[in-house]
Amino acid sequence: PRKHKPEIDHDKYVADAHRKIIDEYLPGERPIAESQPPSVSVAEEFIPPKISAHAKSDPSIKPILLATADDLAAKEMMAQNYLVDSTIGAKEVSEKIRMNSFANLNYINGNFKAGMRYESYEKALLGFDPRYNGSDITYRYASYTNDDLEFTIGNYYEQFGSGLIFRSYEERGLGIDNAMDGIRVKYKPTPGVY
Repeated sequence: PRKHKPEIDHDKYVADAHRKIIDEYLPGERPIAESQPPSVSVAEEFIPPKISAHAKSDPSIKPILLATADDLAAKEMMAQNYLVDSTIGAKEVSEKIRMNSFANLNYINGNFKAGMRYESYEKALLGFDPRYNGSDITYRYASYTNDDLEFTIGNYYEQFGSGLIFRSYEERGLGIDNAMDGIRVKYKPTPGVY
């Protein structure tokens, strides 16, 4: 006969997981000092609603602890080693190793966000546009959100509807990044309309 598995209380499971994170990474006092640098705080939108509601009801859980490293910084490096292979027709490449890499760095403090992306193409991987060459800051932005208004200056991605008329996006694996550069103002007079 099969044993009946007890139902898992999702809220308790999440709270226990976050307490383990607290104990492992921030031993000692539970409350975070007011003098904590704002660069480690996390905007409410990064926290899933169910977790956020539980965090608000449990004073031992602070939003800072609900952030992942990807919320504040992300990095990636793709490198390939090229060898001659007559079986598949791979020809000799002048650079034996080619690399595409990037690092994102984001700062979040209340309603203010800012960030940048540093990219390095020390000879881009074969199949990528050869204009991807060298290293530089390729994406930077500053944004302020307040209730129904969002103001962004710098780079941003946008899409109208399903994207048939207009879509700017990034697809790193294909070497596509058509971010907009300028000023964006979004106003939401009612929910779902902007």
